[in-house]
Order: sequence, then structure tokens, then C-alpha cells
Amino acid sequence: MKEKEQMHNPDFSVMSTLYLKEELGEEFFSELSGAGFDAMGAAIYPGHFRNCPEDIAVLKKLCRKYRIKVESVHCDFASLDGKRQREAESFIVNDLRLTSELGARHLVVHSAIFADPGNIIRDEKGRLYPGFSVFRDLEDEKSGMAGRIKDGLARYADKARKLGVVIALETDLKMNARLPDLISDADLEACGLCFDAGHAELEMGAVKAAELLGPRIVCTHLHDNDGKDDLHLPPFKGVIDWTGVLAALVKAGYKGYYTFECLKGTMSDIVAARERLSEIIDL
Repeated sequence: MKEKEQMHNPDFSVMSTLYLKEELGEEFFSELSGAGFDAMGAAIYPGHFRNCPEDIAVLKKLCRKYRIKVESVHCDFASLDGKRQREAESFIVNDLRLTSELGARHLVVHSAIFADPGNIIRDEKGRLYPGFSVFRDLEDEKSGMAGRIKDGLARYADKARKLGVVIALETDLKMNARLPDLISDADLEACGLCFDAGHAELEMGAVKAAELLGPRIVCTHLHDNDGKDDLHLPPFKGVIDWTGVLAALVKAGYKGYYTFECLKGTMSDIVAARERLSEIIDL
């Protein structure tokens, strides 16, 4: 797959999303450590893990006990809630501070944090869709959304740099070809892209996205699907061409963590996927 000078031993981690429906606690860490992982990604989600002193103290204690490193943080899901759009910036700033406090390298964010609070799509039941509102506004050059995102990421990257972390804009369900431009005004030492394989597969295809975005990818979220829905399955449980994805990442010189972001499956499924991915990378 790769030239000799590109070879490296891949580092793997697991997002806590595997336990998203319960409090982040002993069971996850015990399974993680028992499966041979020494790194994790923390997801900030109601009922799971909050950016608050009590939950942070528990996370730090468990990390010490099991010798687990927090390598990335997923932004507070509240920042993606259309009802709290006007608070999005405060959430992201606090999450950047948390990322630094935990010793993690990357804070992953979605473009939905930049939705215009006064112009968010609503359905007939009044539910708000900030992510799709951003996609809609990006299609309209007069909306100023591209500038809103570029300015916002430049501002966040400046804060990230001062904290010694990197903010990473995640590939989404639409418009991934525009991502390099959207981060172009930011300090690229403190701002990059998170390659979410499942999201990319549903738009242009994961392999194509990895090839297109490779030079700007600083972290990853690995999960699979059926090509139709965002299922967050363990790799090799869906249709993604993982050999092609890894070839593109290796060719781009990616050296970061390969992070599993699964909502379904088991730790055993993830271990099996880790072994298969390692074999592909070593080819």
C-alpha cells in the first residue's frame, strides 16, 4: 500500500459513543483497556458526559486508573441544538478549554454550529435543523454563510492555538468538497479536518473524500453504513471500501489516530476491525 518511508505503526482509539446511552464510567474503561486500547475520544452528550467539574473529575480518575489517554473530544451536542444556537460559541470555547485540560489534541466540531439563529429550517412539528440550514445557506452565495464559517473557524483556531490544541471541522452529509476552502482563513497549525468515513460515504463516497481532503485531515472517525443511512456500524459491517480509504490516508501522509466512532456493535467488533485495518495498513 505504501512506500517504506511512509510506514508507521498505526495508533487506534475508541470514541465513548459506543456507550452514549449511559454514563461514561467504569464499564467502558474496563472494556477499552481489556481490548488493548490506550486512547479514547470523549463525546460530550446529555446523560453520558458533561463538560462540568464533576464529570471531568470522574473521567480523569478513570483515565489514570486504566492508563487511558484522551486523544480527542467531540464538541458538546448542545452546540448542535437549534434551540440553543445563540449559545454555540460559548459551548465551543468551553470545549476548547476542556480539550486542553484533558491533554487531548483535537476538538471535533460540525458546521451546524455556524447556523444563523434567525434563519434555521423548521419542519411542520417545529423541529429545528441547523445542519441542513448551513447546507442551504452555503448554496446561496448571497447568504454570507461561507464567510461566517471561515471567520468563525479562524477565531476558534486562534483560541485553539493559544491552548495548544487543534479544532477539526468534521466531514458531513453534504458539501464536503468545500471544506478545504472553509478552513482556509484559519491558522492551519490549529485547524484541520476530521475525516468521518461514514458521513463521507453517504455523500461522495469515503474513498473519494479521503483522496480529496487527505492533506487537511488531522483526525478520523471510523464507522460504516449501508450507503443509505448514517448507521455508525463498526468498520467492515457495511459497504465502505476500507482498503481504498486507508490507501488514500496513508498516501496523504496521515499519522494521527484511527478512531472508531460506533453507535452500534460491540468492543469485540471493534477489536476485529482494528486487526483488519492494521493488516491493510501493513500491506
